[in-house]
Amino acid sequence: MIQNLNPLKNCFLITISLLCFNSSAALAQVDYEEDLVAIEHDVGFLLTWTTSSETNNQFFAVERSQDGGEFEIIGSVNSKYEGSSTTYKYPDLDLGLKKVKYRLKQVSKNGDYSYCDEIQGEKNFVCYFKVTNKEKLNDETLQVTINSIKEGDIEYRLTNNEGDLISKELKSLRAGLNDFVLDFQSEEDGNYHLFFKLGPEIESVYFKKETKDKKGNVAKSKTEVSGG
Repeated sequence: MIQNLNPLKNCFLITISLLCFNSSAALAQVDYEEDLVAIEHDVGFLLTWTTSSETNNQFFAVERSQDGGEFEIIGSVNSKYEGSSTTYKYPDLDLGLKKVKYRLKQVSKNGDYSYCDEIQGEKNFVCYFKVTNKEKLNDETLQVTINSIKEGDIEYRLTNNEGDLISKELKSLRAGLNDFVLDFQSEEDGNYHLFFKLGPEIESVYFKKETKDKKGNVAKSKTEVSGG
């Protein structure tokens, strides 16, 4: 009996079968006990999700879309599943977020991936600037760094601990990082609040001036944020 075999065709079929088998087996399998949610947090959103089981999952890539169309990766969280319910958190603290969509890409150890369902996050109040750092340069000078996605004039107010206005002025703000050096040399020792206002948005910084000739260099600072 003559067998009409086509070795190239058989090889092609075997290759396709192997590819399909490997792709299916390599995907990360994740069961969610609590689905992905986006909660208003600071200037952006806090993403949380809980898994009840994970197989072949190496990490979660966090993706965001701001126009409802194309998604981009904004960060990742490594899998920490150890055989029981596992909760994950990821803060998205980008400025200017209002109405966005998120999804998780579940990435396996060999790079294959799948997606969870998309969700939407929406804020009533949008943050356009934020105090990102403050540094006491000496007993009487404080440097404040502001990150902004808008340009314009920001209002600066200085008050004492009783709330009395000491000074007020406008400072030029550019998009990106802005360093402001504030001199307290002419002010008495005590507690002060610095307010930066851009539209309805306000950031405040607390500063304590206490010179060395009294109790030593013990000035402290902290940031208090308000808005909305």
